[in-house]
Amino acid sequence: MGKKDRVYFLGDMAYGKGSRDTDYWLEILNGDIIFIRGNHDCSKKMKLFERYVLAYKNHEFLFVHRPENAGDWKGWVIHGHHHNHYMDIYPFINGERKTINASVEFIDYNPVSFDELFLLNFNKIKRMDTIKSAAVM
Repeated sequence: MGKKDRVYFLGDMAYGKGSRDTDYWLEILNGDIIFIRGNHDCSKKMKLFERYVLAYKNHEFLFVHRPENAGDWKGWVIHGHHHNHYMDIYPFINGERKTINASVEFIDYNPVSFDELFLLNFNKIKRMDTIKSAAVM
């Protein structure tokens, strides 16, 4: 990521006993970061969003940490939180629920761009377990 790239981080920057705090990690990351608050995050230096809406290529996306907090949102939800838990409900792409799980375990610990999602034709995928697995259309 470059210093000017926009990055949407979906929470839990800091986690676990003895880990560094959220502000430490935010200071060393590149990019213009939109940070969605995870259940383990707090910051004195940066605004943390509970939810964030983005329009891109005639789609609206809702960013939240926990997908359960999307409420009655009808569009695509991009979330973190579940990591590789509840994979039957929250794989990388669940087309029936219109969720994209951007937890690092599903995206091979690398950022995923919106253009990559559109190249995958995400809105036609029924299920895709990880970014490296085969998509079920």
